[in-house]
Amino acid sequence: MTTTYPRSKEETDKELAILRKHHKEIIKSKESALAFLVRAGLVTKSGKPTKRYRND
Repeated sequence: MTTTYPRSKEETDKELAILRKHHKEIIKSKESALAFLVRAGLVTKSGKPTKRYRND
């Protein structure tokens, strides 16, 4: 069981700003987007979905 605590608007806004900054960096180029997806385990280096996400 996990206990969560409500966040203040300031904390939420700060976290969203960080996520938006990272998002901009990731989508700057096709190469950086692919690298992110590979690190996340969603696609292979060639850009194909990993086994877990294929519809074979």
